[in-house]
Amino acid sequence: MSKTVTTRYDVAEHLRTPEEMAAYLEACLEEADGDAAFIVKALSDVARAKGMAQQRGLTPQISSEKAIQAQGCFLTPP
Repeated sequence: MSKTVTTRYDVAEHLRTPEEMAAYLEACLEEADGDAAFIVKALSDVARAKGMAQQRGLTPQISSEKAIQAQGCFLTPP
């Protein structure tokens, strides 16, 4: 019987545009059910994806706060 070889999956490598990042964050917020650690992980994924996309020259720089505000969440009062 042969061994199964697996590789690490990093969602940040697949989030290339601001729209994909926003959709991922929105889906995570819906699934989090109040789990703060889950939300922090999702924000971390988006931040890493944003950095990767900028290094590749795929997306203009946007602030994480603006991306979050686009989902209707505010870190500071609007």
